[in-house]
Amino acid sequence: MCYRQRRRQFDHYYHLPWGLKMSKTTMARLKIVVVRGLGAATLVTTALAVTPQFLTSAVAANSVVDDDAVLAAVEEYQSSLDALWTDPDTATTASLLTSAQSVVMEVRDGMNEDGTPVASAASEVTLLQATVQDDGTVLAEVSISTTFTYEGMGDSEAPGVWSDRHSIQLTVDDAGNYSVAEDVVESTEVVAGTGDVPDDYAPERSSDTRSSSASMGGGSAGSTAVPVAFVPAYNTSPPDVGAMVNYALTWTSSPNDGDDEDDFNSEYPVLNNNCANFASQVLRAGGWEYDQGINPWSTSFWAPNLWGPAGASRTWVNSAYQYTYVVNGSYFYLDNIWNASAGDLLYVDWDPDGVADGTIDHVMVVTSVSLTGVPRVSQKTPNRSNIPLTQSIRNAEAQGKTSIVWYGLQRDEMLPR
Repeated sequence: MCYRQRRRQFDHYYHLPWGLKMSKTTMARLKIVVVRGLGAATLVTTALAVTPQFLTSAVAANSVVDDDAVLAAVEEYQSSLDALWTDPDTATTASLLTSAQSVVMEVRDGMNEDGTPVASAASEVTLLQATVQDDGTVLAEVSISTTFTYEGMGDSEAPGVWSDRHSIQLTVDDAGNYSVAEDVVESTEVVAGTGDVPDDYAPERSSDTRSSSASMGGGSAGSTAVPVAFVPAYNTSPPDVGAMVNYALTWTSSPNDGDDEDDFNSEYPVLNNNCANFASQVLRAGGWEYDQGINPWSTSFWAPNLWGPAGASRTWVNSAYQYTYVVNGSYFYLDNIWNASAGDLLYVDWDPDGVADGTIDHVMVVTSVSLTGVPRVSQKTPNRSNIPLTQSIRNAEAQGKTSIVWYGLQRDEMLPR
């Protein structure tokens, strides 16, 4: 292509949208570089006599993102982030910490104080999308799944898996090198509406105080165990713990360690918020039978697909409704969350805006207890697998949840199976 042809193509593309008039002198002072990408030629300009505003718009509008280079930059950054869990002196290349780096450091220090330090962290990064922004930076939507081991962890203990979606902003230099400038975790948890509770909603608060009186890893009964006469017809027996744990770990560990539709069991519905939906599936895997009916708002019914057109019962998909159903079954009040054992359920109220409002927002399943007596939990939305409860709490606090109220339920092992 001759210079005149290149100039005509350049004028056609830039002159019309921005209404710019370039003299021959200006054109002669522009270096035109042809970059091939995505099967088409893209023009990138290096200006010697064009305004910076024009350049920013031109580059942003016409740059092709190098996905491989973006992924490599994010992986390098994430590797340094993983190292922060175990080495406080890990150097960062940026002059300012990203939001995610700040959270990791806060959670790490808190877990060290709690006696549950991280021994290793290794992440798998999946680039979902990368787009050029108006300011010339690149915004990458990324899924990151981190596998943890912990100090004092037994050989038979399953590792922890922590998965989140991230919005990562990258800058790019003249040589095409990308650098992470900011990293923000996308919240996928849907906050329960205040007052979105059944008529018979009366949860009893569990203590979250860690003390010698809380015998770690073995619940003690409270004073308000529900009489057997009120137990629903189908679920008078406690679910099988081994089956519950196996199901929970299977569907929160690789390759199911995410919150996309293919990370869920296709036999059940996938919703915007799946914590209660997942806990119900775990109970079902443990042997609980469906309590079929028609009215989805009734706390007497429990099924992913009720008779008629109603779909799932609220007790299946909503944490507050589920608590009310479960406490009337083969579960009863747990006095202290640190007493939880595998198969127990921990419900929590910590929203909206990080402040408890009386409505349960979330539920997690206890899948093991560490050798040091710390319950480890699994959940969906967001995906967590066998994570120490200390890590979950410290992360919630780092995310600004300043008022947290717990409602624990434990299996009644005294009931016949």
